[in-house]
Amino acid sequence: LSLYVGALVWAAKLYFRGKFAFVKYNYLVMAIILSNFGRGFLLLLMIWDYDDPYMFGAIVELFIFSSNIVAIQVWMDQSTWVTVVITSVGWAARFLFTLVVQYAFGFRPTIGLLSPV
Repeated sequence: LSLYVGALVWAAKLYFRGKFAFVKYNYLVMAIILSNFGRGFLLLLMIWDYDDPYMFGAIVELFIFSSNIVAIQVWMDQSTWVTVVITSVGWAARFLFTLVVQYAFGFRPTIGLLSPV
């Protein structure tokens, strides 16, 4: 989560570069942390049995992605496309970090985007 939030703050700093004298990035961090409370839905995977738990996990991730977009949009007071780009920078950083760690330690994913299916 810290890499993701760091990438979002970096992208927001790039966007706001020179536009405002003072921007409170702690509000951005608080908005992202609050919008990530959807991860609690993953606890339902331990309680109930699902036909395809990976699909449920993908739906939860999509819900969190949309919550992050709305949280950043409210904080920035900008258009949806600007917030989608900034949120995508954070998700791309998280994806690249996962990719580097998996291949640095020799892990082979069995599910997901990087799986050899």
